[in-house]
Amino acid sequence: MKNNLTIEERKPKIHFLHIPKTGGTSLKKRFSAYDDDNSKYDLVFHRHKTRIADVPSSEKIVFFVRHPISRYYSSFLSRYNRGKPSYSCDWTPEEQKYFRIFRSPESLAEALSSLNIVKKYLAFKAMKNIRHVNRPLSYWIGSISEMSDNFEKLFHVGYQETYEASYNMLLQKLGLSEIPSNTKVEHSRKIEHYEVSRRAQKNLSKYYAEDISIYWKLAQRFES
Repeated sequence: MKNNLTIEERKPKIHFLHIPKTGGTSLKKRFSAYDDDNSKYDLVFHRHKTRIADVPSSEKIVFFVRHPISRYYSSFLSRYNRGKPSYSCDWTPEEQKYFRIFRSPESLAEALSSLNIVKKYLAFKAMKNIRHVNRPLSYWIGSISEMSDNFEKLFHVGYQETYEASYNMLLQKLGLSEIPSNTKVEHSRKIEHYEVSRRAQKNLSKYYAEDISIYWKLAQRFES
């Protein structure tokens, strides 16, 4: 958007929030060739820390979500592998400590209900100290009631599980047929499926109960 535009001429601004492990990196790459000057909207791409509450009430928002249990598995494995192959981001001292104890997402999830008090304590500490795992969906979106109050700000909510369909719907809403780009976007287009034990499923469903409620609330309102 050009600085000399008058208020009347300024394009509607749409903020793209980046919730980790939902396809945000791929989305940003796909929009790398977006032409603001010849487009209907002014798109603003944010880093991980920006939340719905940080966006002015008069401006619109786009973000993608993912089922919290699937996002947990992806987050754990991403950090366990230090972000590779897409990135290279070493463990924090806390992550190093807990990855020595819990060497798989399954082992950590199952330990949340361990009869061993020490192991259970360490599991909950690990959940709070492993990056991406430790930030719930509600960090970006707020509580159920806060999210409902912000529905009018949401221009589009996409789903990692149906990424291509969600991406194409976003293009339609933006009035675009396609965005030309030479950038490879394989980063998160591999839809991951995880084998989850009953115990892990039960523990994670309890741990991420609010996030799961938020996910399905969004799906009821926005998924086609």
